Amino acid sequence: MSSGEVSCIAFARKTDWHVATDDKRACEIAETILGDGRLLTTPGLILTAIRTGLLTVEEADSIRTKLMESRFRMSFGSFREVL
Repeated sequence: MSSGEVSCIAFARKTDWHVATDDKRACEIAETILGDGRLLTTPGLILTAIRTGLLTVEEADSIRTKLMESRFRMSFGSFREVL
């Protein structure tokens, strides 16, 4: 975990803000320190964009495909499955 992630978690704790990261270790630490509901991952950010009407499921799935091509892994086949 980088010093930047440590700083973001500390800042989120002090300010009651959320923190965004995909680093597995940082996610574990952030959930422990911040509690449930204050961690945002890439899939979570994309789901928020779908729910607020900024993206369609088809657009989100296209982004998912591009991320997967860059070796970013998601445990589902389509955002439609997790809505």
